[in-house]
Amino acid sequence: MKTQNKFLLILLLLITSGCSKHVNPSSSISDSSSGTSETISDTTSESTNEPRLNLVDSINATEVKNDIEYLASSELGGRNPGTEGNELATQFVANRFEMLGLEPYKDDTYFQPFYQKCTKIPMSYPTLYTYNESTLEKTEYEYSFDWKLIPFEVPESAEYDLNYTFNVEEADENTILIAPRNSIPSFYDNYKYLIPISNDYFPFVEYGSGNYFNTDMTNGFKIYISTRMMENIELDYLNEQKKIRINWNYDISGRTMNNVIGILRGGKAVNDGHIVISAHLDHLGRYGEKDHQYFPGALDNASGTAGMLQLAKILSEVRDELKINIVFAAYNSEEAGLLGSNFYPSDPALPLSQNLKLVLNLDMIGSIADNASNLEIFGLYTNATKNRLTQIFEKFDISAYSFGPNQEVSDHYALSMYTINSFTICHYDTTYYHTLNDTIEYISESTLEKHLSAALYYLGYNI
Repeated sequence: MKTQNKFLLILLLLITSGCSKHVNPSSSISDSSSGTSETISDTTSESTNEPRLNLVDSINATEVKNDIEYLASSELGGRNPGTEGNELATQFVANRFEMLGLEPYKDDTYFQPFYQKCTKIPMSYPTLYTYNESTLEKTEYEYSFDWKLIPFEVPESAEYDLNYTFNVEEADENTILIAPRNSIPSFYDNYKYLIPISNDYFPFVEYGSGNYFNTDMTNGFKIYISTRMMENIELDYLNEQKKIRINWNYDISGRTMNNVIGILRGGKAVNDGHIVISAHLDHLGRYGEKDHQYFPGALDNASGTAGMLQLAKILSEVRDELKINIVFAAYNSEEAGLLGSNFYPSDPALPLSQNLKLVLNLDMIGSIADNASNLEIFGLYTNATKNRLTQIFEKFDISAYSFGPNQEVSDHYALSMYTINSFTICHYDTTYYHTLNDTIEYISESTLEKHLSAALYYLGYNI
């Protein structure tokens, strides 16, 4: 799941606005707030008391966890788009689709290619340190661990030597003002900022989109830092190391990424009516060359990908009983701004107009955390769907759950204009979210089974 809850350093004139990829779990939703109304007729079989197909007993949570372990392994190195690890992940999903007998996306391939503008920053090159101008004593910070920059939000190359201060009265156009994020008055927007928020670690989105990231270099740009660096800078300030020196250089290029798409034809389907079950397979990649220097992304979102594969396996075993076709989609480049799922509607596996009945997206499921039973459902859905899901969560002892509005926060969004039910199921446990500790050790088989049981039971009403 994509979010920008980090630290930032503004080095020119204006603070550029970020966007959150998280829905407030306390949000409630009515049909009007979700973009629907009570006059819309639901095309799914929500009115029946029991699902047409109840396949919950077929779930094998051990298999799911094994798939998560592989996807989150050092071999795949964080699955960053454009890397060998990401290619291994896409091939893993494609091989599984083939093994399950899913129909390829097009032209005998499961890959849906799309072009992505991307960058490469040599990790050995960017430097940042604070120093005392009189003694030349300095404190260096490690790129990709203590600080990072987001390409397309910054010039391709830059070198700065700037004063910084915690005192508003000392700030001017050549000084970085350090202040809490929520206390910066708008009339200080002409200054540069170093703004502490929270999170010890944060991701570096190495590959981005010009449409998603800010490309206006006249207004300002950001550098993101960790809590540890923030604390050290405060100490440096007390020790009179009041200057920061920064330089970097990176190259912009473009390359082809792949979504992985498979089609399960229902034996009793009479037309191209279909549902989409999806998850994103990418994550944040490496921060160094050693085996352990990577963001595993077990919860985000190896879990959703593995869960989607488990649903594909179970449903493929009853394909002759299915009254509808199912498209399984493993989207790429979600962390860079939902790029893969945003591309999908331009060349879908099956026609979308009047034919798409449901989109169910899995983004983070099965955490071992204490609040693991808590699920967030956000997207577009009818009251009938909301009521049905509420009953299902209670049935599977998911005691805490919330419903949020349709926002551009996950991969369900791009298809929400084509159907009245398009939503994401998410266990947004932030304990190790976007950190080095998002590992298989913090995934629970029993919670995976709960979350997948709820999803599969709901699907039973629609297939």
